[in-house]
Amino acid sequence: MASTYELIVEVVDKTSKPINDVNKALSNTNKRAMKVNATVKKMNSTFKTIGSAGLKGLGSLTRGLRNVGIAAIAAAGGFAFMAKSTLNQLDLLGKVASKLGTTTEFLSTFQVIADRAGIGMETTNMALQRFFRRLGEAQMGTGELLKPLKMLNIAIKDGSGNFRKQEDVLADFFQALRGVEDSTIRTALAMKGFDSEGVAMVNIANMTAKEIAQITKHAKEAGLVISQDLTKSAEGANDALKELFQFGSGFRKQ
Repeated sequence: MASTYELIVEVVDKTSKPINDVNKALSNTNKRAMKVNATVKKMNSTFKTIGSAGLKGLGSLTRGLRNVGIAAIAAAGGFAFMAKSTLNQLDLLGKVASKLGTTTEFLSTFQVIADRAGIGMETTNMALQRFFRRLGEAQMGTGELLKPLKMLNIAIKDGSGNFRKQEDVLADFFQALRGVEDSTIRTALAMKGFDSEGVAMVNIANMTAKEIAQITKHAKEAGLVISQDLTKSAEGANDALKELFQFGSGFRKQ
């Protein structure tokens, strides 16, 4: 019959490996949490450039992320959803801008203008995608937009013979549409540029240049113009959080 001492040794031996595994797992989790914190610190420095109104929407995210740690992760189901939601929006903005071949500053500003015109984000993004694609076709001397650009006297090349920035051509297109008095022709031209989204984009063409300048100014003051640095930081934080949560999910299943 085994002695009490031998039984204690046996129990300790059987439990030491699971305990060591737990400690190792917690150590790895802590490393991932530190990785999130490091990324968030980078985001916080970027957030300092955002105006007070913009911080209203993002402040709760930075306050929560600033204190991320093992205990916070364990009890932060609601916060994690909120944080991920905001990070996802910033990450998506960066990805859409990249797909369109434009900057996040331009895209976020244009989205604010479109929102004021009563146009949803998906419609706005699709309209830009179609206009930029059709502009590319026009640069090759073909496509739906080539004739309207010539008709509206909009140059696609600068004085040096280089193609102008797509954002500048877009601005000229809206400016030219404002000068078209017949609303039916204005809508038809808008549809040549934006396809079916042209019907909605006419709302922006109906705004005056002064109105758009005011909206742009207020968007900058409110911190609604999102920089490339912020979206890249959000992408990094998103990846770090994803890795952390995946690890936590795997650990719970063990």
